[in-house]
Amino acid sequence: MNPQCARCGKVVYPTEKVNCLDKYWHKGCFHCEVCKMALNMNNYKGYEKKPYCNATRAVCSETVTLLEQIAHLALLGAWTFTL
Repeated sequence: MNPQCARCGKVVYPTEKVNCLDKYWHKGCFHCEVCKMALNMNNYKGYEKKPYCNATRAVCSETVTLLEQIAHLALLGAWTFTL
């Protein structure tokens, strides 16, 4: 029986399977939790069993303020806002 994807919950077939962080993912579902950048086995950073890119993982700590995280996401283009 084929496992379910940790992101979308759909069946993951062997040809599209990424096995990482003790979970299975579709290749297209294996992306950064924050900025949604596509990841692979060579460029991801795991934190609490979730995948992050190197840039986002660098700011994912309890000492970073929410404002700093929003500014980082704005620089990545993953957060937009208007005044």
